[in-house]
Amino acid sequence: MSFWVAPLRYMRYEVGIWLRETGSSLDRLGMRMRGDHSFRDKLNRHRQIMPLTQMRPIIGDNVFLAPNALLAGEVSIGDAASVWYGASLRADHSAIEIGAGTNIQDHATILTMWDLQEKPGSVMVGNNVTIGHGALLRPGVRVGDAALVGINAVLLENAIVGKKSMVAAHAVVPSGAEVPEGELWAGNPAKMIRKLTTEELAGLEESAAAYRALAQTHLDSVGITPDHAQSLELRDQIVADRDMYHSPSSSIAQTSEHLPKAVPSLYQ
Repeated sequence: MSFWVAPLRYMRYEVGIWLRETGSSLDRLGMRMRGDHSFRDKLNRHRQIMPLTQMRPIIGDNVFLAPNALLAGEVSIGDAASVWYGASLRADHSAIEIGAGTNIQDHATILTMWDLQEKPGSVMVGNNVTIGHGALLRPGVRVGDAALVGINAVLLENAIVGKKSMVAAHAVVPSGAEVPEGELWAGNPAKMIRKLTTEELAGLEESAAAYRALAQTHLDSVGITPDHAQSLELRDQIVADRDMYHSPSSSIAQTSEHLPKAVPSLYQ
């Protein structure tokens, strides 16, 4: 009897491999038929770019989108921006617009989720902004050009952060509060601490520039995923779909000529 044990184990092992390979082949065939080529990604099978309610993200040129970042719904990413590892941008009910050269760092979360207390609102982040690791931006938030939102800071509903201002790490900006241009706010609830110095104001621009350079290094090394490539190929169609979805008078309606390169003039 023992004579057959080894051959049977070998046969079971080989059949197991055959079944797994067959299942993998069928899985990839099904994905191809659906137009999903994410299985070609050598890093992981995470879905980076996901449509919601017929709205799909728009990505500008020379954008670094980390392989495990998530863009869902009506998200627009401006040229040379970066969305880092583990970051999540969920446009559940309203748009999210990220300006050119802005960096959304690791594990930051931006959402427009409906809840029982607040109506949804679009989130607009300007050009050359730094959104620190683990920061949270809630519906209706506006962040002006060259501002910095620190690590694990929270911007609650409809908070406004003016251009070239700074929200300190772990600060919580209350709903509807406004951080004026050039000020440092900290604490929970966040309050004005002082005006930023000339050196600190220059450092805001330097932070964004440093992350643009770092993002280019990652982009050159990692490249873009099939999800990202497919989104670029379909960009004009996505723009057309948005124009059909929104009325012509809508402030969110997009055209291929004005991918998000700036937030409204009120916040610049």
